[in-house]
Formats: sequence, structure tokens, C-alpha cells
Amino acid sequence: MPGARCAMATPSLRGRLVRLANPRKPTLKPNKPLILANKVGERRREKGEATCITEMSVMMACWKQNEFRDSACKKEIQDFFDCSSRAQVTATGVHSQE
Repeated sequence: MPGARCAMATPSLRGRLVRLANPRKPTLKPNKPLILANKVGERRREKGEATCITEMSVMMACWKQNEFRDSACKKEIQDFFDCSSRAQVTATGVHSQE
């Protein structure tokens, strides 16, 4: 198969197709072992990513059940405002560190 060797040396579409068609050679060459880690990396929130979704949902469900009266949902409203205040402090703290 001399044609396949030449194709493998060049990064052409034909060479890639020849490698994919050959079942003996692996198409995936990982640089790390393909096993799951015992931990999950901490993910940083991107700009515009939503926070306090649960608190907002609880607040809106309370409004819906109580015909949109704030007086009946004071606790839920306060929980949402507390969460949004904490998120705002966290966001400004992250931006000042960068």
C-alpha cells in the first residue's frame, strides 16, 4: 500500500480518509489516558451567566399561587434579593482579582 503511506505523510483529506478506513490503526491518539477523574474541575462563571435561578423560580411560583401579591411572598422575594446581592458581590470580587 505505497499510496497510503504517501497520503499519511501529507495532511490531506485523502490521507485522513485512508486512515479512517483502516480498522487496524487507531484514529484517536490521546495525550492522556481515557479514564474519568475522581474529581470535577471548578468552573468559572462567564459574563452574563445566570445566577439565583432557583430562588427566582420559587419567587415566581409563589406569585402565581398568590395572584401576584407581594405581601404573600415576602420570604421568597427576600431570598431572591439576598441571593442576587451575594452574586453581585461575588462577581465584583472576581472582576477585581483579574
